Amino acid sequence: MKTRQSLVSNSSSSSFVLIGNIVQIKDVKLGTTATYWALGKQLKHAIDLVKVSNEKFVDFITAYSDLFEVYAANAYFPPRDKIPTVTMPHIKIEREFDHKSSDNLKRLLTNYRSDIGEEMCKVLQEKYGVILDEDTKLPS
Repeated sequence: MKTRQSLVSNSSSSSFVLIGNIVQIKDVKLGTTATYWALGKQLKHAIDLVKVSNEKFVDFITAYSDLFEVYAANAYFPPRDKIPTVTMPHIKIEREFDHKSSDNLKRLLTNYRSDIGEEMCKVLQEKYGVILDEDTKLPS
């Protein structure tokens, strides 16, 4: 029998490793040297990996903080990246992320549409200046 020796991936997901510390979304400071990542819900093929890159992402994650874990961390994507040794007090998280992860606001609203409800989705589309297609398929 074969034993899995490393992270695996398929065409719909890829491996990643976060090394850093869990933080509260209220402590995120954009424009610093820190990089912030949020782990969201399970999508169709793997976890939602969100790079918290602007105030609109912070706003959304703050409003729906029960759906996310936020990390001040470096992300590594094997086999392309060599994974460094983890030293305390940092933690290491190894997971798979879905290729349809929330890498932009349109995808973020699409992925969480069923969690926030149609009315709130419409409010946020206007607030963020994002237009979702009427036939946008919800993740299953």
